[in-house]
Amino acid sequence: MAFSSYAVPAIRHRLWAIVAQAQRPQGRVARAAAADPAELAAQAWRRQAVRAALREALAYLPERSYHIIVAAYGLDGQPP
Repeated sequence: MAFSSYAVPAIRHRLWAIVAQAQRPQGRVARAAAADPAELAAQAWRRQAVRAALREALAYLPERSYHIIVAAYGLDGQPP
């Protein structure tokens, strides 16, 4: 089965939408007070959810495209 030419840009767009959503402050005003343990846990959970969504979306890419995107955005922990 051939991979559609529109799929790479569509997946890239969806990945960055997920990342942008995860980076938005939650609530109306960002708090400068001491970190709430529940909030820290929620933030950690959101980061994990974004990473899982990225891994899932990247799994649909052809191997070459997968390696290019991972390297270009530093998704493997290496600098882009």
